[in-house]
Amino acid sequence: FSRLAVQDRVSSMFSRYVPHLLRSMATDDLINEPTVDGFTVIVSWLKIEPPAGQPPVFETAATFVAKALAVDYLRGRANIGQLAGGAHVLAWDGDTKLGAMKPKAWPDDFVLTYKVAGYTPDPRVTCR
Repeated sequence: FSRLAVQDRVSSMFSRYVPHLLRSMATDDLINEPTVDGFTVIVSWLKIEPPAGQPPVFETAATFVAKALAVDYLRGRANIGQLAGGAHVLAWDGDTKLGAMKPKAWPDDFVLTYKVAGYTPDPRVTCR
C-alpha cells in the first residue's frame, strides 16, 4: 500500500470507507435537519511501519460531502465516481498538509465482507 502514490492511497481509502460510513451516518433525522449542510468522514492510516524507537507517521484524508450529493448517492441518483468528483477531500502526511485531492473511486465491499477471526458481533446490537 505504501508503494502507491498518495493520490492512489487516498482514492483507495475513499472507496473503502466513505460510501459505507455515509450510509451509516446519513439517517433520515440528519438528512431532514435544516442546519446540517453535509457529512465529513476522516480516515487515517499508518503510512509505513516505523523503525524501532521512531514515532509512527499517519496519513489522513478528510472528506466533506454536501448533503444534496450524499442524498443523491444514497438514493441511487449519483454513482461512486460522481460522489468522489463532488466531494471536497484534504490530505495530510503526518502533520504536513498535502492539500486538496480529487480521488478516483470504485465499488469496494471490504467493510461489508471482512470478518475478524474468532469474533461474532452481538446480533442484538445495531448501528441504527
